[in-house]
Amino acid sequence: MIIPRFSIRNLLIITALAGCFSLVVSQAVQGADWAIGFSIAALSLVVLALLFAITFVMAMVFHGGTRAIEEFLAPPKGSSPFASSGPPPQQLPPSEPV
Repeated sequence: MIIPRFSIRNLLIITALAGCFSLVVSQAVQGADWAIGFSIAALSLVVLALLFAITFVMAMVFHGGTRAIEEFLAPPKGSSPFASSGPPPQQLPPSEPV
């Protein structure tokens, strides 16, 4: 999928939430205690998410996950995923002598 699908409803909801958050941050700048606490809590959630992402990447690199990333980002090869190097095992033995 080249172009992500966003509905106008979702974009309006995101815009309204961003406006409410901006209002809370402006109240925090003016010195409202509740807004300062809310802003610090929101900032700590963002920092926590970043720390989780950094920890995940470090663990994946130490575990050798770079190969998995390269395989994921590599273009798909033109072979069948069901193909193997030899014929499938026979369920019934052949009736003709070999």
